[in-house]
Amino acid sequence: MTIVEAFATALPVIASNLGSLSSLVQDGVTGAHFEPGNAASLAGVVKQLVARPEALERMRVNARTAYERHHSPDGNYAALMNIYEKAARTASGIPATSPAKYRMAN
Repeated sequence: MTIVEAFATALPVIASNLGSLSSLVQDGVTGAHFEPGNAASLAGVVKQLVARPEALERMRVNARTAYERHHSPDGNYAALMNIYEKAARTASGIPATSPAKYRMAN
């Protein structure tokens, strides 16, 4: 299961604090980080989450919210349309941060 799939099912992710994983998983918000290659660090994170079910539940809600905001089909569509809109404005000489009157109609 990928991180995005986990978030879609409201499942927080425990990820190593390395590279792209740590940028997708917000420590203490949508999951937790552990030190790469350190089994004691991983075990410690798991123990903390088991001992704090209220924090785990908050992370579950946050993980689902992150999915809906950033990774859902509707969210992806909106982000893609925003990119296309900016590209179209730039190509036609309209500033990328132009007022609403210059924006493309849907």
